[in-house]
Amino acid sequence: MRNGAWIGLLGLVMACAAACSPDVGPGVTSGTGGSGGAGGSGGSGGVGGAGGTGGEGGGPIPVPAFKHVWSKSFGETDMQSIESVAIDPATGDVVAVGSFRGVVDFGGGPLVSAGEKDLFVARFGPLGEPQWSKRFGDAAIQEATAVAIDPAGSIYVGGAIRGTTDFGDGQVLTSAGSDDAFVAKLDAQGNLAWAKRFGDANAQRIKRIVITPSGRIVLGGTSSGTINFGGSDLVSAGSSDIYVAELDAEGTHLFSRRFGGTGFDELGGLAVDPTGSLFITGTFDTTMDFGPVAGDMLTSIGGHDVFLAKLSANGTGLWARRAGDTGSQRGLAIAALPNGDVIVAGEAAGTLYLDGPVLYAKGDRGLFLARYSSTGKIVWGQMFGGKGSGTFGVSLRVDPTSESIFAAGLFDDSIDFGGGPLSAVENVDVFLARFTLDGAHLGSRSFGGPGPDGALTLDLGPQGDVVIGGAYAGSIDFGGGAFTTTSTVDASGFLARLSP
Repeated sequence: MRNGAWIGLLGLVMACAAACSPDVGPGVTSGTGGSGGAGGSGGSGGVGGAGGTGGEGGGPIPVPAFKHVWSKSFGETDMQSIESVAIDPATGDVVAVGSFRGVVDFGGGPLVSAGEKDLFVARFGPLGEPQWSKRFGDAAIQEATAVAIDPAGSIYVGGAIRGTTDFGDGQVLTSAGSDDAFVAKLDAQGNLAWAKRFGDANAQRIKRIVITPSGRIVLGGTSSGTINFGGSDLVSAGSSDIYVAELDAEGTHLFSRRFGGTGFDELGGLAVDPTGSLFITGTFDTTMDFGPVAGDMLTSIGGHDVFLAKLSANGTGLWARRAGDTGSQRGLAIAALPNGDVIVAGEAAGTLYLDGPVLYAKGDRGLFLARYSSTGKIVWGQMFGGKGSGTFGVSLRVDPTSESIFAAGLFDDSIDFGGGPLSAVENVDVFLARFTLDGAHLGSRSFGGPGPDGALTLDLGPQGDVVIGGAYAGSIDFGGGAFTTTSTVDASGFLARLSP
């Protein structure tokens, strides 16, 4: 049972009991599962089995051990969290963004927050060597929740700001009221190119950034009230709507679209395929209309349901799908395959109906993984969980070279991805799992200690290695020696690079 909670938008405020149990080493599971169902990797066939590895037969599959390459801990007594990471494919460098309170040192000297929470950007070499780090903020709250690197090596950082944020070179952004969305472009050395703010007196936030094959920047997020990216006003129809906006490398508006109904709608994931088509997933609780091309309006059965939609390169809805039942389900992450298919991940309570396959949560909540074809047909779906299991977020990437799906996140109690259960030490722990493109289990591993620990982000390096980032309280060991904080109430940030 967990003693604390992760609160907020995969950024966290952690609270747990002072009593700690002894730390344990990371667990590893492996499996020899077969293919992901009769539809294979490209058809519209059935399910690989609820919670199983799917399909029939199949010989032993080599299981990656997620071997430790390097890991780092940041902060001791106050709050630090790695919210998003991006790996530069040209250099293997890692850029990490997030938020912190108090003092944090990424290796280039201490950064001191100006107030309740500041945002940071930090760059590390392929072996974890610090290159530079910067903080931005005032006495209010500033958070960085998304980062992406374009083919030229430019860095794009997005999130939300309150108050006034000085990005340097005279570019000062002041929020119009509550949280406003922001995006900033930095060069490879961390020098500012430009910064922009979007929003009104209500709350707006950038949650995801992707770079298109043509080098354009696509922003995805959530907005209440009115937001304008340089085109028409996007006015929310309910308490919260989602948006997708595209800018060029100079920050000039190219298109922006709003999607939502009269209830609460939230973006979970954003992805782009090799043709420039966009995919989004998230949650909604009344209706979602993606336009006449996409087909009929989606209507929630009850509670919160998952939406999945494909958009053209100019943001026009092409098709949309709903998944859920009367319980609560959320789409949290999405990744596109080279052939235009898409992998979506999320969490579900109760039953998840996927236009054919029916998946059942084994505990309080389960983590689902599903593949859809480029035309929106379900290929396979799986649900993972355990006794009392709860999953609180997941990040997702696809490696075309090894034809693997990587997922990272956080779980409590236990979860089984097909190779045997992973058990949390006492609170919420980190998981990392790898699957074939047919959904068969290749390997999974957990990391954690007595306090809450969670992976909030992952990215893949040019050699197929994995970098995960997040936060922990108490202690955690990724294979290179345990890190320990002085408090199990506040969180320290972590980065870990693991080889498959």
